[in-house]
Amino acid sequence: MNTKRLVKSSPYFRTAFFWAIIGITALRVLLSATLDLGVDEVYYTTYAKKLQWSYFDHPPLVGWLIWLTTLGGALQGPIAVRLGSILTSMGSVYLIYSTTQLIYGTRSAWISAGLFTASYYTSIVSGLFILPDSPLVFFWLLALKSGYKALIEQQSKSMYWFGLWVGFALMSKVQAGFLWFGFLTYAFTYRRSIFKTSDVYLSLLISFMVSAPMWWWNFQSQAATFNYHSQRIKWLGGIRPSSALRELVGEMVYIQPLVYGLIIYALFYGLKRYSKLYIHDYWLWMGIPLILIFWCISWLRDTLPHWSGPGFISLMVWSGSVLSQHKNQLKMQRWVAASVLFTSMTVGAFWTVIHFYPGTLGNKTANSLGKGDITLDIYGWKSLAMDLKPYIQQDQISGIQVDVIVSHKWFPAAHIDYYIAQPLNLQLFVLGELSQIHHYAWLQKEVEPLKPGSSAYFVGFSNGLQAPDSLLCASFKNVGKPRVVQQFRQGKPTRNIYLYLLEGYRKKNN
Repeated sequence: MNTKRLVKSSPYFRTAFFWAIIGITALRVLLSATLDLGVDEVYYTTYAKKLQWSYFDHPPLVGWLIWLTTLGGALQGPIAVRLGSILTSMGSVYLIYSTTQLIYGTRSAWISAGLFTASYYTSIVSGLFILPDSPLVFFWLLALKSGYKALIEQQSKSMYWFGLWVGFALMSKVQAGFLWFGFLTYAFTYRRSIFKTSDVYLSLLISFMVSAPMWWWNFQSQAATFNYHSQRIKWLGGIRPSSALRELVGEMVYIQPLVYGLIIYALFYGLKRYSKLYIHDYWLWMGIPLILIFWCISWLRDTLPHWSGPGFISLMVWSGSVLSQHKNQLKMQRWVAASVLFTSMTVGAFWTVIHFYPGTLGNKTANSLGKGDITLDIYGWKSLAMDLKPYIQQDQISGIQVDVIVSHKWFPAAHIDYYIAQPLNLQLFVLGELSQIHHYAWLQKEVEPLKPGSSAYFVGFSNGLQAPDSLLCASFKNVGKPRVVQQFRQGKPTRNIYLYLLEGYRKKNN
């Protein structure tokens, strides 16, 4: 079987790529140091507080990664929390480059790596912010490379590596199961002889064994993770064209419009050129099914565009091989370079807006100040503890001793925990239904810091949850009027913070 590279390697290209990785990593560290943790990131830090075999929302790898990079919680700050994402992203860029270079040559590798770097999903969402997608993308790429060697180059040993990497990908996010779907479907179409050997079945067993902790935890927890995600894709009744359009547009934005356009162009151009080269179909089978399934689901209910993100990774390898052989090759390379430049400029512009835009991009009215401003997700949090500290000290002077902050939803509870409760040596307690409090149900299983008659604080935000809900209000004898702290950016108000004092806790017996 001929898998000869189409373009020879060049030491110059390899050296340049090495320095490109170093430069991109340095930029990620700089961005990480200057952006507060986002709503999802700060929530995943709670995973590292109490290591489990899996968690309500996702498998455990993101929590384990945060625990590792923060040295079990000893280190604080966005760089320590995000370090796992930065390192796995560094490895991911190398993997897509080395995979493409091994098969199609250095010029193709540069294009694939360029598309990967220019994509917001692979470069920022999973490459800067610490999310389950961070380890997922890394192990997805390892699985793609091993799967190619197992199916195309017919290396038996690679079959076992494929099973191992898919197992770790499953421990990152459940949609990694589509790796096995693409692999087996391709094998059934082009290499059915593989099913006559024990290798593929042993590889499946390896994937199951590596991901066994997740399955076992869900078995013990009434399949909490799978029940949660099944509700997120459950048909709500009727066809929803607006949801499908939102998915498509969101997908383009997450992948990055220029990158998305180049991938679509490469698909149509390459399908004509490679129509009889089944070797290249491998990359299509390993990506398109995942994308198609979420396109279909989006017609039935709302979806999140990053769910299909991993499916585009193999299409980037395909695009690298196609665009490097285009009849107007130089023009294609310029488009790839333009996509990288576009991403750099938009990220730089967004960073500038976050730090220097005066006031808020959202609602300007006092009661909803900052609502709709996405920049406030990662701005203004680290100053909150000092902003609220004078009011807490004033209460202590008045003889009011409060050791607990209460909330009724996992967000903004995680932000409150990380940026207010911990710096002020207070405990966070989240009261509510499982669908509202998520991992806090497990984090608080054996501890309830509130005693009957004790007091607590509630922190509200003008751009989000402003006041205690009915359950919290009913759990206390008295809910005081809020004390208001106004946050500013470049001298203009961005949002209001409300500090409530809740007195006389009334514990309910279950």
